[in-house]
Amino acid sequence: MVERRGFFDGGAKRVIPIEDRTGQYLKMKNKGSFKVKGKHKKRKFDIGKTVWLQQSDNSEKIILIEEILWYNGKREDSVTVQQMQRAAGGGEKKLWWLLYRILRS
Repeated sequence: MVERRGFFDGGAKRVIPIEDRTGQYLKMKNKGSFKVKGKHKKRKFDIGKTVWLQQSDNSEKIILIEEILWYNGKREDSVTVQQMQRAAGGGEKKLWWLLYRILRS
């Protein structure tokens, strides 16, 4: 039976054992960054603990709760959903939607 939920408590290798349409597992990163609109500097962060769950009525959606560790010492919890969708060229495209972000100190 395929595991439909799990967690990562740090660590280097983060792979969710759910296959997409091409048979590839979802590989998670330990770091991230984004650029604020109108600014040139990227904001970098580490990803701490992660809890994941496959949606029961749509097997192509995975729900993630991640602990975001900013370099200034702040912590945030980020809730996201990943859905596999077909790209215009026929290949697989992974889309992330940010649902809710909770600040915590």
